Amino acid sequence: MEPVRAVEGGRRGNRDRLAQNRSIDVQALSLTALAFFLLSSTVVGIRLLCLARRTRQTPELAIGLAFLLGGVLGYVPIVLASAEGLVAPAAAPAMLVLGILSLDLGAACLWWFSWRVFRSAGHLGRVVFAAALATLAVSLVGEAASGGFDRATLSHSAWYWLGFGARTSAFAWCFVESFLYFGRMQRRVRVGLAREVDAHVFFLWSLTTAAVLSMFLLRAIAAGSQGTLPPLVVLAQAVLGLMAGALIWITFFPPRWYLRRYEST
Repeated sequence: MEPVRAVEGGRRGNRDRLAQNRSIDVQALSLTALAFFLLSSTVVGIRLLCLARRTRQTPELAIGLAFLLGGVLGYVPIVLASAEGLVAPAAAPAMLVLGILSLDLGAACLWWFSWRVFRSAGHLGRVVFAAALATLAVSLVGEAASGGFDRATLSHSAWYWLGFGARTSAFAWCFVESFLYFGRMQRRVRVGLAREVDAHVFFLWSLTTAAVLSMFLLRAIAAGSQGTLPPLVVLAQAVLGLMAGALIWITFFPPRWYLRRYEST
């Protein structure tokens, strides 16, 4: 019996090591995807702000700020504060405040973009934008008043999830408006009033916002899970991060091969 038990133990050990190696591979892919997404949002955000400086146009300014504030300036402080040993425990709450404030400002810029680009006429867009700003402000004040911004308990706070919902909704609204506008542009293309390449920009932007929205939803699932995330969820986050990073580049600064493809139609 002892040799049989030894063989079975060896098999279990091999399976455990294989599962551990796969987990490490998926985690490495996830970190690579996050780095690529943050790099894309940072570079494109800076380029859009430079463009906005020349054009003095709201869309470029709003999206440029949204990429920077909601990207590297928001996530890096949170990652640093959440990881053990990277910053002093006394500095972690301040890092969390900085990160969440940046994410909120980035989301506010995205709400601003959707209002000014898609709903500038009438009062609906203005009301939605004001409600979003109020929600973000209430969540921050509520978190501060309740003594929050502790990395161990932040995700258990109702105030945090209120702000999280407002940030997620910014991408949801932008996705819906972009996709609907793409449909309207397609009708204009069919009658010769718009170019296919211009219409497709809104389709790409709807895909970008859908990918980021899905990353937010997976983040909510991750927060509700106990222990280590399933590799499938981590893999899905990585794929969405890579897709969003690539779409950001193509949407705002499309390569020549892409332009040639649609300008010929």
